Parts: sequence; C-alpha cells; structure tokens
Amino acid sequence: MIVKNDFILMLNFGIRNGLRCAGGGSRPELLTHINRQELLPRLGCAMEFHPNEYGCYDGRVEPGCRCLVPRDGQLTYLVSEVELGENHWLSRDRGFDPSSHAYRWGSEHGPLRFTKRENYGAQLNTDWLLNELSVPSTVT
Repeated sequence: MIVKNDFILMLNFGIRNGLRCAGGGSRPELLTHINRQELLPRLGCAMEFHPNEYGCYDGRVEPGCRCLVPRDGQLTYLVSEVELGENHWLSRDRGFDPSSHAYRWGSEHGPLRFTKRENYGAQLNTDWLLNELSVPSTVT
C-alpha cells in the first residue's frame, strides 16, 4: 500500500503456485509459508482508492487498461469498481477485449454486495505483515 496526497494505491500481487493457498481464509495455516519471493507483482493491476462524500472509499484499477486477465481462452483487461466502507464492500469486475474494448465477461447486473459480519483483524500477525510482505524494492 502506498499513500499518495489524495488517494491510497493498493498494489496487487499474485502468489507463485497460488492454488496451494486456496481456502486460506478458513484455514490460515495454508498461508503461513508465503514469503516475499513467492509474490509476483501484477503490473497495471494496482487499485486506486479515493475518499468519497459518504465517508467511504471508491476504488478502481489504475488507468491504462493494462491489468490483463486470461478468461475463456482469450486475453482481456480488467475493469474493477469497488466501494469500501466500515461495514460493507461493493465490487464489480468486468473484462474487456484489449483491441476492440468490447465487453467479454463479468457482472451485467451491478456490483456484488457484501456486509461485514465478523472482524478478523485481531488474528493478523503484525510481524508477518510488516516483515514478509514488505513491498519488494523493484516495485514502485
């Protein structure tokens, strides 16, 4: 995460052999061996979060149509729109053709809506977050 003057830039990373971490939300032991060397920067896929007039944050993938996502055998770019509040998360992801900019996949009926039911913040290991997930020096 990088804090700029008027927004927060949330960097996006993949995990080498990420399938071995599937289910980590309910089985945290699957995440204990992730280290910096296993993080792969997803260039063009950072999210910019700007405060809105409702006390929430609106997020979008950084400009430039560079967050490329293979889907159904073809390359698309991601358009992700998010609203983040203290107790909610709205998210709409769609994919578009890089050449024609035609819609290819994603929500046709608006955002997915999530309501916070439980806070897991106390379970975060601060040492792990600060030491292992420090942004690699090659990423800016």
